[in-house]
Amino acid sequence: MEPTQESAIAKIIFWQRLTVFIFTLFLLSSWGFTIYEINLSLEIGYFDEVQEQHLFYIAFCLLGTYVAYLLLKSLSFLIAYQKEKEQLDLELAFQKQRHFWRVGPIVFMLILLAFIAMIIPALINTYN
Repeated sequence: MEPTQESAIAKIIFWQRLTVFIFTLFLLSSWGFTIYEINLSLEIGYFDEVQEQHLFYIAFCLLGTYVAYLLLKSLSFLIAYQKEKEQLDLELAFQKQRHFWRVGPIVFMLILLAFIAMIIPALINTYN
């Protein structure tokens, strides 16, 4: 059985859907925890001291949202190419993928570090 372009596109779509799912779950948990931390800081009353920290969390989450957007746009172009066989859709899909793979891993690691930095103080506050 010889690999074809259609089977290659189908495999790319599968792996990209899996990547979008995992990245989106992690991004939603980061957004949720960021909102939880901001709400907790407002309730306790020490928001002025850690305002910069929350701005960094929000910035990383916004970057992660942009990266997820790039991946979703690439996925939609690939699906459009699979249906209509328009060459422009394939070119745009790979352009968005290149942008994602240039920025995505770095942003993912930064979000992971920010997420860890958010969890540690929350766990300390929980057990004190």
